Amino acid sequence: MMSTSRCFNWSLEPWLPGETEILFDIHRTIELIPEMQGHGLGTSILRSLLQEADTANVPVRLQVLKVNTGAQRWCEALGFGITGETDTHHDMERLPRSR
Repeated sequence: MMSTSRCFNWSLEPWLPGETEILFDIHRTIELIPEMQGHGLGTSILRSLLQEADTANVPVRLQVLKVNTGAQRWCEALGFGITGETDTHHDMERLPRSR
Protein backbone atom coordinates (compact mmCIF):
# COMPACT_ATOMS: atom_id res chain seq x y z
CA MET A 1 0.00 0.00 0.00
CA MET A 2 1.33 3.44 -0.92
CA SER A 3 1.75 5.91 1.94
CA THR A 4 -0.24 9.13 1.78
CA SER A 5 2.19 10.94 4.08
CA ARG A 6 3.87 14.07 2.78
CA CYS A 7 7.05 15.63 4.11
CA PHE A 8 7.54 19.38 4.14
CA ASN A 9 10.47 21.50 5.20
CA TRP A 10 10.04 25.03 6.62
CA SER A 11 12.38 27.62 8.03
CA LEU A 12 11.61 28.31 11.68
CA GLU A 13 13.68 31.49 11.93
CA PRO A 14 10.67 33.84 12.25
CA TRP A 15 9.25 31.71 15.09
CA LEU A 16 12.28 30.22 16.83
CA PRO A 17 15.44 32.30 16.37
CA GLY A 18 18.45 30.06 15.88
CA GLU A 19 16.38 27.13 14.58
CA THR A 20 16.87 26.97 10.84
CA GLU A 21 14.37 24.38 9.71
CA ILE A 22 11.97 21.64 10.69
CA LEU A 23 10.72 18.63 8.78
CA PHE A 24 7.04 17.77 9.07
CA ASP A 25 5.55 14.43 8.12
CA ILE A 26 1.93 15.28 7.38
CA HIS A 27 -0.19 12.17 7.55
CA ARG A 28 -3.22 12.62 9.76
CA THR A 29 -2.83 15.36 12.34
CA ILE A 30 -1.24 18.77 12.62
CA GLU A 31 -1.24 20.14 16.15
CA LEU A 32 0.84 22.97 17.53
CA ILE A 33 1.69 23.25 21.20
CA PRO A 34 0.10 26.35 22.77
CA GLU A 35 3.43 28.23 22.86
CA MET A 36 3.65 27.97 19.05
CA GLN A 37 0.06 29.02 18.36
CA GLY A 38 -0.76 32.53 17.22
CA HIS A 39 2.61 33.24 15.60
CA GLY A 40 1.85 32.25 12.00
CA LEU A 41 3.50 28.82 11.92
CA GLY A 42 0.23 26.89 11.50
CA THR A 43 -0.91 29.32 8.79
CA SER A 44 2.40 28.89 6.98
CA ILE A 45 2.10 25.11 7.13
CA LEU A 46 -1.50 25.06 5.94
CA ARG A 47 -0.89 27.62 3.15
CA SER A 48 2.00 25.47 1.86
CA LEU A 49 -0.27 22.43 1.84
CA LEU A 50 -3.00 24.42 0.08
CA GLN A 51 -0.54 25.63 -2.55
CA GLU A 52 0.52 22.05 -3.28
CA ALA A 53 -3.12 20.95 -3.39
CA ASP A 54 -3.91 23.75 -5.86
CA THR A 55 -0.99 22.66 -8.06
CA ALA A 56 -2.26 19.06 -7.97
CA ASN A 57 -5.88 20.26 -8.44
CA VAL A 58 -7.11 18.35 -5.38
CA PRO A 59 -9.25 19.46 -2.42
CA VAL A 60 -7.98 19.61 1.14
CA ARG A 61 -10.23 18.12 3.81
CA LEU A 62 -9.91 18.38 7.56
CA GLN A 63 -11.85 18.13 10.78
CA VAL A 64 -12.12 20.75 13.51
CA LEU A 65 -13.53 20.16 16.99
CA LYS A 66 -16.92 21.84 17.26
CA VAL A 67 -15.91 23.47 20.52
CA ASN A 68 -12.83 25.03 18.87
CA THR A 69 -14.56 28.00 17.25
CA GLY A 70 -11.24 29.84 16.84
CA ALA A 71 -9.85 27.03 14.68
CA GLN A 72 -13.08 26.94 12.68
CA ARG A 73 -12.89 30.69 11.97
CA TRP A 74 -9.20 30.31 11.05
CA CYS A 75 -10.02 27.55 8.55
CA GLU A 76 -12.89 29.56 7.09
CA ALA A 77 -10.54 32.52 6.62
CA LEU A 78 -8.28 30.19 4.61
CA GLY A 79 -11.16 29.21 2.33
CA PHE A 80 -12.58 26.11 4.02
CA GLY A 81 -16.29 25.48 4.29
CA ILE A 82 -18.21 23.03 6.46
CA THR A 83 -19.28 19.96 4.49
CA GLY A 84 -20.56 17.70 7.29
CA GLU A 85 -20.22 16.85 10.94
CA THR A 86 -19.83 14.15 13.52
CA ASP A 87 -20.93 14.36 17.14
CA THR A 88 -17.71 16.18 18.01
CA HIS A 89 -16.22 17.61 14.78
CA HIS A 90 -17.03 19.74 11.75
CA ASP A 91 -15.85 18.24 8.45
CA MET A 92 -14.36 21.02 6.35
CA GLU A 93 -13.10 21.22 2.78
CA ARG A 94 -11.31 23.70 0.55
CA LEU A 95 -11.58 23.13 -3.17
CA PRO A 96 -8.53 23.72 -5.36
CA ARG A 97 -8.09 27.25 -6.69
CA SER A 98 -7.51 27.85 -10.38
CA ARG A 99 -4.03 28.96 -11.33
